[in-house]
Amino acid sequence: MKQLHIFKRLTTLALCAGLVTTGALAANSVTRMIQANYSGIHITVDGKQITPKDANGKVVEPFTVDNTTYLPVRAVIVKTPTYDEIANGFCVADMRAK
Repeated sequence: MKQLHIFKRLTTLALCAGLVTTGALAANSVTRMIQANYSGIHITVDGKQITPKDANGKVVEPFTVDNTTYLPVRAVIVKTPTYDEIANGFCVADMRAK
């Protein structure tokens, strides 16, 4: 009986250690350092300059990385994008600009 109890504890400990290690390795494999260039990029939609803001109304600045410009999606579309965890992507139903 005592051996069964020790076996259960060791098995649980091994599973927990495996989960922690796997999570750390997975997070490490998708993270990389980038150098972003914030150079005062302006966004004009339908002839009007807009100030991009996040979901909380905080101003966010567009930036470039490796000659690709990144814009905050919420700032340039009418509908709020929804994040799909399963597909690991965003869904936007209407792409008309503000």
